[in-house]
Amino acid sequence: MSFLHPSLADDSGDEFVHASTQTEVASVKQDRDANELFVLLHQGDVASSRCVLLRDRFLARAPCMHKEQRDHWSAALNEVWAQYLGVREDRDLAFLLGNLAARFFRFRQASFFFERSLNLWGENGATYYNLAVVHWQLAEHEAAQVYLARAIELQPARIFYQEQAQKLAHFAQLCSARLFSDHSQRSTDSPLSVSLLGPHHAQVLLRCQGDLDLTRLARVPTWKDMGEAQLWIRRQLLDPNVRPLALVHREEGVIGVSVLHVHRTTAHLCYFIGKDFRGQGLGRQAIQLSCDVASRLKVDEVFAIVDPTNEPSRRALGSVKFHHLPFSDQNALRYYHKRLGGPVTGSDASSTVRSLKELLRRVNPHTPSPKFMAETSPAADERAAC
Repeated sequence: MSFLHPSLADDSGDEFVHASTQTEVASVKQDRDANELFVLLHQGDVASSRCVLLRDRFLARAPCMHKEQRDHWSAALNEVWAQYLGVREDRDLAFLLGNLAARFFRFRQASFFFERSLNLWGENGATYYNLAVVHWQLAEHEAAQVYLARAIELQPARIFYQEQAQKLAHFAQLCSARLFSDHSQRSTDSPLSVSLLGPHHAQVLLRCQGDLDLTRLARVPTWKDMGEAQLWIRRQLLDPNVRPLALVHREEGVIGVSVLHVHRTTAHLCYFIGKDFRGQGLGRQAIQLSCDVASRLKVDEVFAIVDPTNEPSRRALGSVKFHHLPFSDQNALRYYHKRLGGPVTGSDASSTVRSLKELLRRVNPHTPSPKFMAETSPAADERAAC
């Protein structure tokens, strides 16, 4: 899905700019430009050529910002808005602030500004379209469909809106068919929910990769660009035995991915959380939400394979009652198991191993079966909270 209507410019339908490596000098210049931009915004000087230039530079840079930078500029947007009333009310500042917030993945904040734009400036097709986009990124499909329908009512000549509405309706139907639910699932009092992963999440997914070593430990592929990420997502969606899940933060949209490989009543789980969101207990929530999806798919057993150096995942699995199986393979990988109907009993051990071997043959048909070996030392305590 093409992204936002640019503020004060023709609709380019562009995608997020892929993050690139910046030199220290370039970073300093970007910070200086951003500071100047926000000074102009404070002054209400929204339409000047200098403000437009600095805005475009900021939009290009925004997707590759670190969390600390996003926090800083998010607070700056709120400060600008707090001082807005009474300053140059002939400009739709809220629309611009919504675009800026969405570009560095503060989708809930962007929604707030677009709503303020409607309140102050009246109904506008572009604003409704942008609201649809940010709510789609937040996996709030019903709200996105309502906003997009209103955009079409206001501007029926825009074929692009109708095309996006068809894509959104198709994706909502796909969610219902693949997950038995048309909406995201959220744990009680949790900032995290889970929905089906779609091609429109590709750029945000690239942002999540971050630490490639941790991505490797999670047994999830890495992608060089948005094209590769979209291709991987589409391949997962075409496989009837795979459920690619988007881990959706209520403020920032997708912050990670979980994948269920299902074979009959067993499933293999792998996942990763974006580097900016690790250490907050979200891994534990991601695993539990993924198991909830597996239950709806009539899965009885879930297996996970963990690198022995990936201690956070080992603790997270233990905290949601995954049991460490007493063997590893020739690569020293650890195996974990959870029976969704209850804990494993001793009489189930041999059937558990048979289920695991059959599942692995289905998940990796071209990879030799692992050679299981009994562990010589007890596993560390993996029931501690993540």
